[in-house]
Parts: sequence; C-alpha cells; structure tokens
Amino acid sequence: VMSCQRQEMTNVPQIGFYRMSPEVVKINQDTCVLEFDFNDGDADVVGGVIHLRDLRFDTAQSVVYSFPSDIDRSKYDPKKGITGKCTILLTPDKVSPRLDSFHLKNGDTTAFEVWVVDEKNNKSNSFVTPYLKMVW
Repeated sequence: VMSCQRQEMTNVPQIGFYRMSPEVVKINQDTCVLEFDFNDGDADVVGGVIHLRDLRFDTAQSVVYSFPSDIDRSKYDPKKGITGKCTILLTPDKVSPRLDSFHLKNGDTTAFEVWVVDEKNNKSNSFVTPYLKMVW
C-alpha cells in the first residue's frame, strides 16, 4: 500500500537549488539570476540572511544578502511555516573574475555554495550551484 504524506517542516530552514541562468555571462555587463526554493517551519527565515560563498577561494568570506524584505509578514502564520522561491541577482559588482593574466585573457569560472540563516541563527542545509563562466 502506498500513501502520500506531506512532510512536516522543521524550524531549521531547508533550501534547494531551482535554477541559474545564464550560465555564461559577459564580464562587467551581464547579470546571472539564481533561484532556490525554501521552507521554514516557524517562518523566521524571512528576517534571516542568505550566504553565497565563491568556491574559487578556500578562505573567502561568503557574500551575505538580506532575505527579501518585500515578503509581507502579515500574510503568513508562523505556526504554519512558510515556503517559497527566492531570486538573487548575481550582478557584475558581486561576481568578478580573478585579475591575473591568465584569467584576464581567458575569462574565469566559479560555482557558489549557498545556505540561509534564520532570525534564531538556525543554519539551513546548503547546495552548490552549477558553474558560472565569465567571459570578456
């Protein structure tokens, strides 16, 4: 016997990669759109932050984005949690190539590790994006 049950959300945010487009951008011109799904059992991810760590650099700090502030808190019930899709614009000022002679000539490639942290400092799972190629 098979049955379908709705999985209960936890108070620790959960995220999943949705899409990234385009996967090739012109340096200093194009913007890449990154989208991911999220859910959070107590809905406090809305006041949290999104971390993107550039995987080209072992010791790099993550770039931190505030969770979208256009989410109307009166439209959800913290007892029921929240689910949704988040869109991040990877603009030329946020994503740039390495500036050594090889990468200046040939462009650069990177991927990002992404995770979120809610208002209570609960850290979500993470995912790694597909590669993003930056060309001149």
